Amino acid sequence: MSETHTTVEVALEPDVIQATVSERSSVATIPEGQQSSQERASVTNGLYSLETASSNSSSSAPLGDMAGAKAGQHYQPKKDILTRIECITDFQMKVILTLIDTGQIAALVILISELVYLVHKADEINFGHRLIPELYNVIIGGICLGAQLAMLCWVLERIIRSMAMGKVWRHRRKRGNILVILELIVMILNSVAFIFPNAYLLGCHCCNGYHHAIGWSAFARWSCWNTIFLLVCMTAHNANPYDGPVHLSRLSRNALPPRSDGVYWDAPLAVHIPKLCLWIIFEAMIGMVAFNRTYGAEFAPAGPSLCGQLLKFPIQDCSESVVEQVFVGLLLGCSMVFFLLWIWYIYHGKHVLNQRAYNDYKVGNMLLRLQERSRWPFIILFTISFTVLWYSRINTCAAIKMTWLGLLSIQVMATFNTIAWCWILMPNEPRDKTPTLQCWLQEHAWTTQDMLSLRALWDQHSGTNTAIRDQPIFCFELAMKAFYWSGLVYDGKSVRNYDERLSWGMELMETVEHDVMAEELYDSKALFAWGPKGGVLSFRGTASFKNCLTDIRAWSVLQYPSTTTSWWLPRPRVHSGFSRAWRANSFSDIVVSRVCGVAQHQSTQVDRPWPLLITGHSMGGALAMLAAPEITTALQQAGNAVHVSCYTFGAPRTGNHAFAREYARLVPDTWGLINDQDIVARRGKMCGLYKRPGHRVIVNPRGDLIVRPTYGEASVHRTPGGGSMINHYLASYQQALLAICLAQFSSKRYRTGMRGVLSLAEGSSPFARLFEQELGLSIPDMIEMSSMEGRLK
Repeated sequence: MSETHTTVEVALEPDVIQATVSERSSVATIPEGQQSSQERASVTNGLYSLETASSNSSSSAPLGDMAGAKAGQHYQPKKDILTRIECITDFQMKVILTLIDTGQIAALVILISELVYLVHKADEINFGHRLIPELYNVIIGGICLGAQLAMLCWVLERIIRSMAMGKVWRHRRKRGNILVILELIVMILNSVAFIFPNAYLLGCHCCNGYHHAIGWSAFARWSCWNTIFLLVCMTAHNANPYDGPVHLSRLSRNALPPRSDGVYWDAPLAVHIPKLCLWIIFEAMIGMVAFNRTYGAEFAPAGPSLCGQLLKFPIQDCSESVVEQVFVGLLLGCSMVFFLLWIWYIYHGKHVLNQRAYNDYKVGNMLLRLQERSRWPFIILFTISFTVLWYSRINTCAAIKMTWLGLLSIQVMATFNTIAWCWILMPNEPRDKTPTLQCWLQEHAWTTQDMLSLRALWDQHSGTNTAIRDQPIFCFELAMKAFYWSGLVYDGKSVRNYDERLSWGMELMETVEHDVMAEELYDSKALFAWGPKGGVLSFRGTASFKNCLTDIRAWSVLQYPSTTTSWWLPRPRVHSGFSRAWRANSFSDIVVSRVCGVAQHQSTQVDRPWPLLITGHSMGGALAMLAAPEITTALQQAGNAVHVSCYTFGAPRTGNHAFAREYARLVPDTWGLINDQDIVARRGKMCGLYKRPGHRVIVNPRGDLIVRPTYGEASVHRTPGGGSMINHYLASYQQALLAICLAQFSSKRYRTGMRGVLSLAEGSSPFARLFEQELGLSIPDMIEMSSMEGRLK
């Protein structure tokens, strides 16, 4: 598949009611506010007008300034300077995350090497013994400095070229760039202060003691770290909600009224004064430590060597006084205060954002979670490096050299982090006039009727951009219907109320007939229902010991049949167990022939493509993804006008990359729903051998609905090295889907969420009964609250 550009923005709203299935009382509490008449007028057929958004984005408080990634807040990419994170591709995000991870691994390897060297060579290290680690410090530090200077030139070139083309800054983007550029400049100064004392000792063969140059270089280096800590805390703080007036200039008292999506990017500089005070205190401590180390101790007279007589170079005792040990402890303490402050901003911001509509705060979530992923290892490594290298061999020349000449591991990790953050927030390529807007692609329709309206809007505004026009649209109504049938197929006639549940499902899908197909060897089962308005094919997931054996046969086999005939292209391969379950005893032939026979008859009775929905949970989702391309191919060969869509729940990865490419060509309207940290759906890459076909949709019990998450979004929302089996259960998926519906009646809602859920209930009596039984929401209640939507904040 072609690489997709993404454009997203951040918005943070005040007071939000968290909607969960267990907190039904939140539905009755709706904060009062005022929605502008312009916003109300722009909501047409459940969609937000692009023209209104464009006019808003050119106002004094533009919505297009790293605001919400909603359909109503598309900005003007031809006029605004965009940041890379707003237009980043999946490949580029993979490079960034790899860069961050590489820096962490490299820093850890260097730290281990330093510790080993310190343990084995501590008694031999003094200021007359050089070459190691000074040589390594100079070489690696020089590489880091060169990379930092190259990044600075690239950022400045991009800024100058963007402004020369007449593009303008919005204040949030401008302030974000200022912070990362300042961090990069400070890091360059830090690298210079790191290289200088090491190069000085390498070049001065007569130097056999502690010199003033080492002390003041350490002072400059610690001052740079102090400043970097300040900038990092400011960046984390800026992503937190802010309810005050908008200051387009940090130093000006003139302000605009508060924004509903206000964040501390909009606040005056005065909000950071407490952090600046901490910076001043830290700086004073650094100065006292440097002065005490340089001038506080009495130096022994120079030795009898010619160099010592000529240069009068002082030789110092490497033991530390109590005063110096206290000062060093205070330095570490001030660092910990900065770190604790950063932790508060990150986790307070995440706590607030988790209670709000995710789609409105997309970049805010991304930035906080990327900082968490990149800065946490830095904090841990900084603390360990300084503590171990200083205190493990205290009162030795080894400890002084390994710390006062600079911490190489920290220098390397900080370089990787700083370059990555500059790359993320630097201006996008100014000549890229028509980036594919991820905020278009992440829109969804609540009902099948909304899909037609959304498709018409996409066609109207996409122009020649086929990356938008040809993309499928996720439909929440179809997801709810597919979920019900993915659970219904688990039941049998022996289950109590089976006939009633089946009747309810038939009414939900408006089908009139059904058939059950089963295979005994691998215990596979499919439930097929159809009618003039469409059909649904559901596969059962793991429900027996035979199914468990199918799941663990994880090696791959060649897919059959396959349209890939080239000798040099990779052949599609699929999960051996799932393939056997699908092929055994001609189960696949029975299912495909039955579905195609019905589809051929039904498609001739309607004047539009007959819709066929294929679904399944867990292993059933994997079987659905094996069945969908074969059914599509058979229908195409028969010339039947049928639209095949596939919605799966917690489905494991089924095949390799070649299978995913072929699948995407045949069944583009495929959506794999993943509940939060579902370990079955999120794991199973098998070292990159398996690839998930179709588009992802992430749901969770907090009521978030993330359609087509970018690689970066999916990565930062995944628990590293973990997962949850509870999130895989069918009941957990039901809780997440109902939480999304309930969230639309709080300020965690989507812009058209209330109307969407109400339309579902009014258009289908099964949905109306479901919402009333499970959520306590009757149609009159929803109508009353929808009428109040204009007064919601």
